[in-house]
Amino acid sequence: MIHLSEVILELKNIIDRVREHYYFSRLSTIVSEYVRTCHECQIRKTSSVHTKAGIISFPTPSAPFHVWEVDLCGPFPLSSAGHSHIFTAVDMFSKLVFAVPLHNCDALSVWHALFQLFSSYGVCHTLLSDQGSEFISKGTKELCKMLEVSQEFTPSFAHHCLGTCERSHRTLEERMTPYIRKGRP
Repeated sequence: MIHLSEVILELKNIIDRVREHYYFSRLSTIVSEYVRTCHECQIRKTSSVHTKAGIISFPTPSAPFHVWEVDLCGPFPLSSAGHSHIFTAVDMFSKLVFAVPLHNCDALSVWHALFQLFSSYGVCHTLLSDQGSEFISKGTKELCKMLEVSQEFTPSFAHHCLGTCERSHRTLEERMTPYIRKGRP
């Protein structure tokens, strides 16, 4: 955590660096105000406010296709087929990645992607996802209840709990964006 004394020291360092090259009245006030209102400075600044939930450990499954991590990736540049998102599922045993392009990221699209996943690899025991509206929707809950799939959710603001999916998203974003921009589906 960053303490107030560290923030003040950092601001003093910035003011000292500006003073090496410039001098004018109210320099400290103007530089402080600029840093406080600068969007780039604020998004890079680390906060001392604790917003993340604790890390939850999920045990490694004993067989393939029993536990799937699912998430949505995107938005991407619109493909020629009209897809803007990708549904991703990662088997927690084998680390197999399953991906389905989606036109949008609503609950109905996620249900269709889950149906494709279950049709391809069988119904799993556990589905692990974030608390996105498409995963906590009544329809998704009913689908999982009907198929006897246990739904588990990661804590809010803890994207690292879906680390396997998030890593596959990084790779998809690196590879797909240039491919889509060239006009391929």
